[in-house]
Amino acid sequence: MDMPIYRGRFIILLTNQTSQVKKHFPFFPNESDEPYACTLHGSYEDIESFAIVLNPWNNTSSITDGCVAHECLHLVNYIFANRNINYDLDNDEPAAYLINWLVDQTYSFLRETKTSHLLNRDLGQARIDAINGVHDRDLY
Repeated sequence: MDMPIYRGRFIILLTNQTSQVKKHFPFFPNESDEPYACTLHGSYEDIESFAIVLNPWNNTSSITDGCVAHECLHLVNYIFANRNINYDLDNDEPAAYLINWLVDQTYSFLRETKTSHLLNRDLGQARIDAINGVHDRDLY
Protein backbone atom coordinates (compact mmCIF):
# COMPACT_ATOMS: atom_id res chain seq x y z
CA MET A 1 0.00 0.00 0.00
CA ASP A 2 1.40 3.41 -0.98
CA MET A 3 1.85 5.97 1.74
CA PRO A 4 2.95 9.51 1.03
CA ILE A 5 6.18 10.82 2.56
CA TYR A 6 7.35 7.76 4.53
CA ARG A 7 8.93 4.66 3.04
CA GLY A 8 9.33 1.09 4.20
CA ARG A 9 7.02 -1.82 4.97
CA PHE A 10 4.33 -1.92 7.64
CA ILE A 11 3.87 -5.47 8.96
CA ILE A 12 1.01 -6.61 11.16
CA LEU A 13 1.65 -9.84 13.06
CA LEU A 14 -1.24 -11.57 14.81
CA THR A 15 0.27 -14.42 16.75
CA ASN A 16 0.61 -16.02 20.15
CA GLN A 17 3.98 -17.60 19.36
CA THR A 18 7.43 -16.05 19.63
CA SER A 19 8.60 -18.44 16.88
CA GLN A 20 6.23 -16.75 14.40
CA VAL A 21 7.68 -13.33 15.24
CA LYS A 22 11.24 -14.69 14.92
CA LYS A 23 10.49 -15.88 11.36
CA HIS A 24 10.15 -12.22 10.37
CA PHE A 25 12.52 -10.67 12.91
CA PRO A 26 15.18 -13.18 14.06
CA PHE A 27 16.51 -10.68 16.62
CA PHE A 28 13.23 -10.85 18.58
CA PRO A 29 14.13 -11.88 22.17
CA ASN A 30 13.07 -15.18 23.71
CA GLU A 31 11.79 -13.39 26.81
CA SER A 32 8.37 -14.89 26.42
CA ASP A 33 6.88 -17.91 24.73
CA GLU A 34 3.78 -15.83 24.15
CA PRO A 35 4.13 -12.17 23.17
CA TYR A 36 1.35 -9.77 24.14
CA ALA A 37 1.81 -6.56 22.14
CA CYS A 38 4.93 -4.83 20.87
CA THR A 39 6.47 -2.99 17.96
CA LEU A 40 9.59 -3.80 15.97
CA HIS A 41 11.85 -2.05 13.51
CA GLY A 42 14.23 -3.99 11.30
CA SER A 43 14.82 -5.49 7.89
CA TYR A 44 12.48 -8.12 6.45
CA GLU A 45 13.26 -9.55 3.00
CA ASP A 46 15.85 -6.77 2.63
CA ILE A 47 13.19 -4.08 3.05
CA GLU A 48 13.18 -1.76 6.02
CA SER A 49 10.13 -2.74 8.04
CA PHE A 50 8.09 -1.47 10.94
CA ALA A 51 5.88 -4.05 12.65
CA ILE A 52 3.11 -4.25 15.19
CA VAL A 53 2.76 -7.58 16.99
CA LEU A 54 -0.60 -8.32 18.62
CA ASN A 55 -1.65 -11.43 20.51
CA PRO A 56 -5.43 -11.36 20.90
CA TRP A 57 -5.35 -14.91 22.33
CA ASN A 58 -3.44 -13.88 25.47
CA ASN A 59 -5.22 -15.15 28.60
CA THR A 60 -4.10 -12.39 30.94
CA SER A 61 -4.42 -9.18 28.89
CA SER A 62 -6.91 -8.20 26.23
CA ILE A 63 -5.82 -6.26 23.15
CA THR A 64 -7.91 -3.09 23.35
CA ASP A 65 -8.37 -0.15 21.01
CA GLY A 66 -6.11 1.80 23.34
CA CYS A 67 -3.43 -0.91 23.08
CA VAL A 68 -3.48 -0.67 19.26
CA ALA A 69 -3.14 3.13 19.46
CA HIS A 70 -0.36 2.74 22.07
CA GLU A 71 1.67 0.43 19.82
CA CYS A 72 1.05 2.64 16.77
CA LEU A 73 2.44 5.62 18.68
CA HIS A 74 5.63 3.61 19.25
CA LEU A 75 5.77 3.01 15.49
CA VAL A 76 5.38 6.74 14.79
CA ASN A 77 8.34 7.36 17.09
CA TYR A 78 10.43 4.65 15.35
CA ILE A 79 9.61 6.05 11.93
CA PHE A 80 10.30 9.65 12.93
CA ALA A 81 13.59 8.74 14.62
CA ASN A 82 14.68 6.64 11.66
CA ARG A 83 13.81 9.40 9.19
CA ASN A 84 15.44 12.11 11.36
CA ILE A 85 12.11 13.91 11.72
CA ASN A 86 11.88 16.15 14.76
CA TYR A 87 8.65 15.73 16.71
CA ASP A 88 7.19 19.22 16.97
CA LEU A 89 4.77 19.62 19.87
CA ASP A 90 3.54 22.90 18.38
CA ASN A 91 2.72 21.22 15.06
CA ASP A 92 1.96 17.56 15.68
CA GLU A 93 -0.07 17.15 12.48
CA PRO A 94 2.55 14.89 10.79
CA ALA A 95 2.51 12.54 13.79
CA ALA A 96 -1.30 12.65 14.00
CA TYR A 97 -1.58 11.84 10.29
CA LEU A 98 0.82 8.90 10.59
CA ILE A 99 -0.80 7.41 13.72
CA ASN A 100 -4.20 7.78 12.04
CA TRP A 101 -2.91 5.88 8.99
CA LEU A 102 -1.30 3.10 11.07
CA VAL A 103 -4.39 2.58 13.23
CA ASP A 104 -6.67 2.63 10.14
CA GLN A 105 -4.48 0.06 8.37
CA THR A 106 -4.43 -2.19 11.44
CA TYR A 107 -8.21 -2.12 11.81
CA SER A 108 -8.76 -2.52 8.07
CA PHE A 109 -6.57 -5.60 8.21
CA LEU A 110 -8.45 -6.98 11.22
CA ARG A 111 -11.77 -6.50 9.40
CA GLU A 112 -10.45 -8.08 6.18
CA THR A 113 -9.13 -11.13 8.05
CA LYS A 114 -12.27 -11.31 10.18
CA THR A 115 -10.24 -11.13 13.39
CA SER A 116 -11.49 -7.82 14.80
CA HIS A 117 -13.85 -9.72 17.14
CA LEU A 118 -10.75 -10.91 19.02
CA LEU A 119 -10.04 -7.40 20.32
CA ASN A 120 -11.63 -5.99 23.48
CA ARG A 121 -12.83 -9.45 24.49
CA ASP A 122 -13.91 -10.40 27.96
CA LEU A 123 -10.98 -12.20 29.59
CA GLY A 124 -13.42 -14.24 31.66
CA GLN A 125 -14.57 -16.19 28.63
CA ALA A 126 -12.77 -19.29 27.41
CA ARG A 127 -9.60 -18.81 25.37
CA ILE A 128 -10.47 -18.20 21.76
CA ASP A 129 -8.73 -20.63 19.47
CA ALA A 130 -8.90 -18.82 16.16
CA ILE A 131 -6.55 -18.40 13.26
CA ASN A 132 -2.93 -17.97 14.30
CA GLY A 133 -1.53 -16.29 11.23
CA VAL A 134 1.14 -13.87 10.24
CA HIS A 135 0.06 -11.17 7.86
CA ASP A 136 1.72 -8.13 6.44
CA ARG A 137 0.94 -4.88 4.68
CA ASP A 138 3.35 -2.97 2.54
CA LEU A 139 4.07 0.67 3.21
CA TYR A 140 5.97 2.17 0.25
